[in-house]
Amino acid sequence: MVIQEKHVEEKTVIQNKSHLVVRGYRQEEGIDFEESFTLVSRMEAIMIFFTYAAHKSFTVFQMDVKTAFLQSTLKEDVYVCQPEGFIDADHPSHVFKLKKALNGLKQAPRAWRFVDDILVVQVYVDDIIFGSTHPRYTQLFFDLMKSCFEISMTGEITFFLGLQVNQSSRGIFLNQSSYVLEILKKYGMESCDPVGTPMEIKDKLDLDQNGTLVDAIKYRSMIGALIYLTSSRPDIDSGFELTGYLDADYARCKDTVKSTSGGAQFLGEKLVRWSSKKQDCMALSTAEAKYVSLSACCA
Repeated sequence: MVIQEKHVEEKTVIQNKSHLVVRGYRQEEGIDFEESFTLVSRMEAIMIFFTYAAHKSFTVFQMDVKTAFLQSTLKEDVYVCQPEGFIDADHPSHVFKLKKALNGLKQAPRAWRFVDDILVVQVYVDDIIFGSTHPRYTQLFFDLMKSCFEISMTGEITFFLGLQVNQSSRGIFLNQSSYVLEILKKYGMESCDPVGTPMEIKDKLDLDQNGTLVDAIKYRSMIGALIYLTSSRPDIDSGFELTGYLDADYARCKDTVKSTSGGAQFLGEKLVRWSSKKQDCMALSTAEAKYVSLSACCA
């Protein structure tokens, strides 16, 4: 048991407090806890917060969560001896198993910070998609939005920004089949034959020496349609983005002697971005070509 005084900034005692604590110094990593690290705000982030508040001229408030650790469920099995003055007369030699964290536990701050349930929200102008690991938070978010705006709840998502969405116990599946048929019809390619790859393999692209004129507006429209289609079709993406795990050739373009970078980015084990793009500068070595590709990835 720890007894302490709570002060205000003038050092005046405003409250006497007592805490039932755990002797965390006796805990062993790997037995009593796995991880103790938890995220906290960096001083730079706090300075940015105050700067932004001053810039926007709004008042900053403060709150404190009472007995925060007592609301944190423990994943590990932790046992403590009975505290003096609260020993069970019928079972004086028994120990207690903690269901919630207590002050003194090495993993207590992490248990408070890392809760299992989350709510994720994405806003695209006036279209909102959201989901949670617990239905309660989904309903709370909907009720909050409904109290501020006129909201129409369309139910589980099936279509969003040209993406057809199918949710099942096996996962979430996205496709753009309707969008593909739409752009094929728009550009008169409804009867075209399917191919295995979007272009010839190991083919080298040359400049058009004849200078054949094209409809610039139509060309940009077609490229824009293909760029958007790569949202669910990474196999047709051949030069629109650059990020993630990467590689580069060296001076393979015979017209410009420039190198080509390629890369892919994963979220966990899920591919979310991919790219293949000719570099803007002329690399002088294989290593330099890879450095250029890396710099674009980290930008």
